[in-house]
Amino acid sequence: MPIKQQTAANSNDDPSVVLPPLRLKLSERNAIDRRAKASDMSRSAFMREAALKSKIVVRKNKADVEMVRQLLAIGNNLNQYVKRAHIRGLDGHEQELVYRTIAKLETLLDTVIHGTENQQ
Repeated sequence: MPIKQQTAANSNDDPSVVLPPLRLKLSERNAIDRRAKASDMSRSAFMREAALKSKIVVRKNKADVEMVRQLLAIGNNLNQYVKRAHIRGLDGHEQELVYRTIAKLETLLDTVIHGTENQQ
């Protein structure tokens, strides 16, 4: 359903766009009406205010949770290697593990930043 624009109102303060109807349960509409009345606002003004100024809680994406888990595991590995390096140094195999861990971290960060895995 396309957005309908009113032609009479052109001011930035005067609403000039009418959105499609919003589906609500009757109990939800009644709750909005009660809160709007308690705020001494019209339903439209109340809903505009709520939509523009309310904080939205972003739902966690399963892929994001997995990426955080991987970052924590990589960070843990790096911390272990750094502790070992400070105590006794790293042998060749451990150095290779550090390089691989850093490469994994770079790939994961590239995925976070660019949204796709780095093709090498």
